[in-house]
Amino acid sequence: MNWLATELAQQGYIVAAPDHPGTTTFNKDADQAAKLWERPHDLSRVIDVLTTDPKLAGKVDIGVTTRKC
Repeated sequence: MNWLATELAQQGYIVAAPDHPGTTTFNKDADQAAKLWERPHDLSRVIDVLTTDPKLAGKVDIGVTTRKC
């Protein structure tokens, strides 16, 4: 996913790519990786940090958009 994050950042997007326990190079604990129900909480914490970080004030658009397919 590094290639995708890099491409998006080069286009001006703010990219957050959180590591989930058990799924990283240095932490491959299968028991932790199996706790998929905890991932939404991980993502919520990242979003909270991005939207409250004073360094990013005014740069993160938290508006919700929908697209019809």
